[in-house]
Amino acid sequence: MEHSRISVIIPVYNAKATLEDAVRSCLGQTLPPREIILVDDGSDDGSAQLCDQIGQTEASVKVLHIPPLGVSAARNRGLDEAAGDAVTFLDADDTMASGMLECLDAVLYRTGADYAGCGFGDAEQTGSGEDTVSEFAGSDIILQRILRHDTSVWGKLYRRRFLGETRFREGLTIGEDMLFVLSLLREDTVFAFTGRKLYRYTINPAGAMERPFVPSYMDQISCWQLARDTALQNFPALAGNPEAQAGFSSVIAVSAVLTASKIAKLGQQGRQYDSFFAQCRGTVRDELRLPGARQALPGDYKVKAVLLTRFPRLYRLLYVPHSAGSSNDRQRFRKDKRE
Repeated sequence: MEHSRISVIIPVYNAKATLEDAVRSCLGQTLPPREIILVDDGSDDGSAQLCDQIGQTEASVKVLHIPPLGVSAARNRGLDEAAGDAVTFLDADDTMASGMLECLDAVLYRTGADYAGCGFGDAEQTGSGEDTVSEFAGSDIILQRILRHDTSVWGKLYRRRFLGETRFREGLTIGEDMLFVLSLLREDTVFAFTGRKLYRYTINPAGAMERPFVPSYMDQISCWQLARDTALQNFPALAGNPEAQAGFSSVIAVSAVLTASKIAKLGQQGRQYDSFFAQCRGTVRDELRLPGARQALPGDYKVKAVLLTRFPRLYRLLYVPHSAGSSNDRQRFRKDKRE
């Protein structure tokens, strides 16, 4: 079977139970990739040895080992080594539908876009969704996709020359992939999207959306603040666009509400994070002062924002623990596989 010129980069951190399925989904593509790059990020559960075993038996698999520096460092190392004309990313606990690479490759070259993407879902949803292709250019990618929660780096195929020397910002635990995509965008950038759900996504029980609050969870807020700064730098006209300003402010406010909810869920133990809780309250209050930001909030977050900013003690007392990890929240702010 003819192989494509696609490099698949898989960051691996303690993913022994799921790694083989991820690699098998790449090997079983109707358009097989040129190479699969496994970047072991200092795993200590046997994943490193499993990577080596797979690399010894599969000619198209390249294995790299790095110290435990995080998912961004692993993806960056993969980009440094990638030899394909196009690049895609797969998390080690996810899989691709068998036709994903062929579909995205066809969309990429039929439209002439800089990168192409598809929908995602669980095992039952894979393959469903609209088969139509929509194209977005320049700042519309921000307004129509990123601000509507299409923030993942995976489930997309990028022309290698489009990526250039752009790399992931290291040291962040949440939102680093969204910042990477956003930093690529210029006025002449074209993104083509098919609604077919060809990326099979799993919830990581150890991921950031599932675990108790830790200080690094504040990255969820700072990443969106950095995203706004990056967007305004690359697209100055957005500064005068009420939809964009309200969109960023509402997303930042939701991030702060989610983070405050994590702290509230800790009860008395959360008192050690009172300064972070106060920071979340201040962020929500400041962002919702912008005209249109409050109206742009999802319905349930309008209530949560009022409780948090005006009645913080009541917020902590009445907080429903499952709300911070609800399915709606997971759709808005996805898991971090590495942390």
